[in-house]
Amino acid sequence: TFFLDPFMQENYRLDSILGVCDAKHLMSQLSEVRAKSCVNEASEQVAFSDRLLLTKTDLCTEMEITGVVEHLRHLNPFAKVLPMNLKDLEQPIPVDQLCDVRAFSLDKALEFDATFLEDDDHQHDSAIQALGVKLHGALSQEKLNLFFGEVLKRYPKEMYRMKGILDVKGIDERYVFHAVNCHFGGTPQGHFEAARESKAVFIGKGIDHVWLIERLRDCFTDPKSGVLESNVKAAHA
Repeated sequence: TFFLDPFMQENYRLDSILGVCDAKHLMSQLSEVRAKSCVNEASEQVAFSDRLLLTKTDLCTEMEITGVVEHLRHLNPFAKVLPMNLKDLEQPIPVDQLCDVRAFSLDKALEFDATFLEDDDHQHDSAIQALGVKLHGALSQEKLNLFFGEVLKRYPKEMYRMKGILDVKGIDERYVFHAVNCHFGGTPQGHFEAARESKAVFIGKGIDHVWLIERLRDCFTDPKSGVLESNVKAAHA
């Protein structure tokens, strides 16, 4: 409703979504079994967040903190994890990293953990997962329009976040896109710093990743020469 209300749009800006995570108990909350028709609320909140404030780190060992951070990173490679504890008086709350984030700016579509693609098949939550892809080869703008239309039609509420950069044939600049549920934005923005390639991350609940990857493959101007990499082994069998 925030995005749709004219008064709110004119007078306010949604800066970012902040998730607060209890480092000591988070792993048990994320793995808690729900009824088949229900989603794990903790996982859903992590998936939507732009910043994750990790509290009570003073109650955890370094190994426990590392495990929690890795779990969060694979569930949501968009979000920046900020560990802290209130007992450490020399380490202030990172207010500068929590405010004026402008997470919904298309500039931020380029910010996600690139190492996410290097790890295969991390199945932390049976419902909510993140798919990371890299595509080598030019993409068709017409096919991309059809692809995003199909995704939003098939998963209007289940696809939580999408963002990335695309190498679109006929466009010299990178095509940057960013979506939250059905609210999609995209525009040519900035030149490729190195070789032209596309990369994107999709976070959602109950998403058929094999279907998504196959539809993305169809978006190459030349599907036979285009190469797609992802963190889902099943899609490349």
